[in-house]
Amino acid sequence: MAKVSELYDVTWEEMRDKMRKWREENSRNSEQIVEVGEELINEYASKLGDDIWIIYEQVMIAALDYGRDDLALFCLQELRRQFPGSHRVKRLTGMRFEAMERYDDAIQLYDRILHEDPTNTAARKRKIAIRKAQGKNVEAIRELNEYLEQ
Repeated sequence: MAKVSELYDVTWEEMRDKMRKWREENSRNSEQIVEVGEELINEYASKLGDDIWIIYEQVMIAALDYGRDDLALFCLQELRRQFPGSHRVKRLTGMRFEAMERYDDAIQLYDRILHEDPTNTAARKRKIAIRKAQGKNVEAIRELNEYLEQ
């Protein structure tokens, strides 16, 4: 497959800027994010400086959405290595569990995050989303009420 940079005659800087624009706009164009992001990671990681970490996160989430678990796992491993013990990386691990339909593992992980940091709204929202997706509306409402009371 041709590289994005060759196919569209763009520089790595333009690709980086496009990724930033998609992040700022909260774009859900997972296929494009995977294509551009994977090339940035594979070909230009050393040039990206600290931008590499947010790109790993962005690509990881898009890869889960796009069904590229291999790429999601690679990004997650890089983030774990750089930020061991980070709640943000743990949440990404939970999202991978969700993508693999390992909902109980995801819930347990989010519960551990919330035990360590009861104010972690991202983990609480993920738990609510899982309950809702599972059709467990009573539990989702209970979780939502707990969230709103804090």
